[in-house]
Amino acid sequence: MNLKTVGTLCAYVGVVIVPFAGTAIARRAGFDAESWLMEAFALGILLLSQGPVLRLQQEVRDLQAHLAGRSGA
Repeated sequence: MNLKTVGTLCAYVGVVIVPFAGTAIARRAGFDAESWLMEAFALGILLLSQGPVLRLQQEVRDLQAHLAGRSGA
């Protein structure tokens, strides 16, 4: 699995979710029956934070594979 692609996709999904959920939360400001908006906002933040981590993990995997190929030659 290419984690760079997954990381980029997570970042884009997070960018789409966070503004809409944040705006809805700010408008409602009661959080009573609309607590799902806060959950959507938190999910967007989580996706935004995981994108760079997954890309970095893929780069480490690529580097490890490259180094393993060099030492095996």
